Amino acid sequence: MRRFFRALAALAMPLCFMAAPISAGGQTPEVRAIWASRFEWPSSNQTTAKANIDLMMQRAKDNNFNTVFFQVRGECSTHYPSPDEPWASTYGYTNPGWDPLAYAINAAHAQGLKLHAYINTHVFTSSGATPPASTTPQHPYNVHGPSATGTNTWALTDDLGDKSATDSYYWISPGHPGASEWTRRQIMYVVKNYDVDGIHLDRIRTPGTNYSYDATTVNRFNGAGNPDSLGWADFMRSQITRDLRHLYGEIQYYKPNVLLSAAPFGIMYKDATTNYQGTGTQAYHSWYQDGWGWMQAGAVDFMVPQIYWLVGSSHPFEDLLADWQDHRYGRYVVPGSTTSGGSVSVAAMLAMTAESRSQGAKGHTIFSYGSMTNYWNAYKTGPYAQTAAFPDMPWKTTPTKGTIIGYVKDGLGNPVLDALVTQPGDTTKYLSASDGLFAILNVTPGTNLSVTGSKSGVGTATATSISVTAGGTTLVNITLGVTSAGQVELDKTSYGFGALVGITVKDSDLTAPTISVNAKTNATPAGVAVTLNQLSSGVYTGSVGLKNPADATASDPLGATAGDTITVTYNDADSGSGSPAVVTKTATITNPPNIILESRNSSGGLTPSPDYVEWAPSGSDFANSTAKSTAPGLSGTGSRYIGEGSQGCYAEFTFPVENRAFYDLQITLGSGTNHNSPGASYRLQQAGHADVTGTFDLSRFTTGLVNDWYGLHSGVLLDRGTAVLRITNNNPLSAGSGERFNMDAVRLQYEIHAPVALSSFSVE
Repeated sequence: MRRFFRALAALAMPLCFMAAPISAGGQTPEVRAIWASRFEWPSSNQTTAKANIDLMMQRAKDNNFNTVFFQVRGECSTHYPSPDEPWASTYGYTNPGWDPLAYAINAAHAQGLKLHAYINTHVFTSSGATPPASTTPQHPYNVHGPSATGTNTWALTDDLGDKSATDSYYWISPGHPGASEWTRRQIMYVVKNYDVDGIHLDRIRTPGTNYSYDATTVNRFNGAGNPDSLGWADFMRSQITRDLRHLYGEIQYYKPNVLLSAAPFGIMYKDATTNYQGTGTQAYHSWYQDGWGWMQAGAVDFMVPQIYWLVGSSHPFEDLLADWQDHRYGRYVVPGSTTSGGSVSVAAMLAMTAESRSQGAKGHTIFSYGSMTNYWNAYKTGPYAQTAAFPDMPWKTTPTKGTIIGYVKDGLGNPVLDALVTQPGDTTKYLSASDGLFAILNVTPGTNLSVTGSKSGVGTATATSISVTAGGTTLVNITLGVTSAGQVELDKTSYGFGALVGITVKDSDLTAPTISVNAKTNATPAGVAVTLNQLSSGVYTGSVGLKNPADATASDPLGATAGDTITVTYNDADSGSGSPAVVTKTATITNPPNIILESRNSSGGLTPSPDYVEWAPSGSDFANSTAKSTAPGLSGTGSRYIGEGSQGCYAEFTFPVENRAFYDLQITLGSGTNHNSPGASYRLQQAGHADVTGTFDLSRFTTGLVNDWYGLHSGVLLDRGTAVLRITNNNPLSAGSGERFNMDAVRLQYEIHAPVALSSFSVE
């Protein structure tokens, strides 16, 4: 029956432009949007790019459009100064000296237009244009892409473990919490720092059904990340919905006037209930997009489905739009159409605009700006002859519901991932993100609401007396794992002497600003008193140092040798039953570990900053080498080298030193007929210590250097903290053949060593 009435409406389509109710001063409010992609307006020339933006906004305004979806982040690189991601390839991944997003916002608002920042969410980079190995900031593809390993990789992975590009991109896993938090943080940076009217999301999907079997996603599917025990497809869909809910809640908290929209595929799915019965990809099943579910969750303000087929075609625009209208759950639908590069007839484009109006959609969006030449006038003299305001959204302007967002943390203040968050009367099982954030949308206002958070192995806690107002967003923080029975925790299960032992006591009975515990070792059997300071309610933290037996100058109070045990004792005055208790925690003491840093990781990628940094003179660059040392303890693949014009270049390693101890500074080199940098210099720096310097031949001819650990300096006393080693190429004959500066790996090897007088060092 619905199709019958739409058919009658189609017969009257030429009248639709006149039949729509008119508001004072113009057309009924509706969204009249154009997509402006990153392939259409940018230029490396600032003057050209600004002129492109100005012309775009002028044309949109002159032809009575009112909204521009302006793309500013396509491939984890940006058209604005991001603190986390590099500039786009348009600018060579470097700062162009101006802010295109800020300029575009001002240009749009000067013309009375709305500007929504258009952002891709789930792609690293296009398959044909991966970023250079080093950018500033470092590109996420280089740090978390296919070459990353373990939980560090965000790369979308198929069921055979393949992370290769597909559908023109290297994709990001929707099931990796670190990736989700990263993307949300980038979007929130735009929300917080720019006067955007909205955020518009694209590429918010996977490219197929056999993804993402990365280890992190699979572990969450089999564990706390899947509290409803969903099947794989439902689980994958739920990841994107949860991410949108978190994003929407955070936007509501910081800038509730900013709208959130997305552009999913036009065919969601078909079944016996849908108007559409044709063929084609069903995004719900094939790409894990639950566009209708996003609206049902209240996680978007409006949807811009890409219905890229014509009225009356084999994939009827009218049937697909009707399905979106049937599943909007009180939100708005603003269908998207494409000109197909200008090949779609003017009449066909106008027919889709008319159909959108006849079905009560809240506007129409056209892809894209660069192909509008043949259509501007037809819209200005036809459906857009009169101006139209952007429509009000009643859940924003006259809200009846509120929002709760908050953070779940443990007793130390660390965020808890995948904590289950529930609210009485709400059957949804909410989960916390990797930063602990959770969001509950569409909350009925009240003054005595409660929210419970729980995580196995961490604890359970309930926040009560929560007040929520219509249109308001209430921040609620939940701390897990603090009870009236005292607990002692150490930050590690074993320590090298010279280390700092982190101690935590949790006891909800305590209110004093400080408490005291006893820490003892075999070498110091009476122990020492350690003062812990209150971190949060019932949580106290502090530390004690383990003295290196060879270090007479150390001030650490606890003697320690390898094989000892450290025991921390807390006297709990009330264990929860009214009686006192003695609570202890132990850990073993070992020799300090060696610290190895390599120029390339096990997947062959560049070790990220600050662990490894390179600098080269202009016109000369480091490159990958297949040469790799076989010295013990290495796991990386290949090394790095530089040749012609590289005198003065350097490589820098930053050691994380956890143990105050004496170390031998060592380096190794792989076999290679071109490795030769005579007179290379090194400088090891740590705050509070004199620099340790020297020279050596970083060369294949140096005995003991190739495929072995070669000593640069022995008996170097280092404190806890970081130490930076810089190795500089001083070879004036540097060349690509026979005279290369090669950098593979360095090591700090623990030594039992009597203190060495600084006068015996080569120091500056």
